[in-house]
Amino acid sequence: MHRWTNLATVLGTVIGGLSLVVALLAWLWPQPSDHDDRPGSRPSSTVATTGRAPVATTAVPAAEFLDAGGPTAEAGSGRITALPRAIKADAGYANHPVAIRCPSNQAGDQVSDVTYSLLGRYAQFEATVHPYYPPNTDQGSATYVTVLTAVRDSDNTLTTSEAGSQKRASPAAPLALSVPVDHAEKLTIRVQCGDPDGMVVLTGARVTPA
Repeated sequence: MHRWTNLATVLGTVIGGLSLVVALLAWLWPQPSDHDDRPGSRPSSTVATTGRAPVATTAVPAAEFLDAGGPTAEAGSGRITALPRAIKADAGYANHPVAIRCPSNQAGDQVSDVTYSLLGRYAQFEATVHPYYPPNTDQGSATYVTVLTAVRDSDNTLTTSEAGSQKRASPAAPLALSVPVDHAEKLTIRVQCGDPDGMVVLTGARVTPA
């Protein structure tokens, strides 16, 4: 009986030692797992794709201001004038202003036209119409701004037509003007005023390339 007890003790010791060796080998040479929780590890089976192709972005052409790098006046530049001292520091007139003198309203001088060469390169003309009349003049004078475009026909002649207008702006209530100018060779800004002592200031006057 004592012999069997000693044998059982020896076997237990051997089995315990083998278990320790197996555990040590498993710790030294771990088997790869499909669910590795170590930081930074990521099983390939969990990588997902959307199946969507990259979307290309198109840059929007930058607007060109008429007073800074944009088209220059090819006719009527004498109608363009500097801002008077009374509004030079006025923030309402400060954004890229183009000031056009009102016509005298005498015979043969009923409108002030300023023409720019676009050469078919632009898509849109935009500005804010901000009239100015000096003190002691009629602040409610009618002020009309009309945009004319000239488009080249198949026979190489130019056809001029009205593209848009703003006829409600006043010194106290400037209003926006936005006109398509696709394919236009020329752009003419026409100013008409009830009081010849005033001017029309186009703020933010710009064209957007096609």
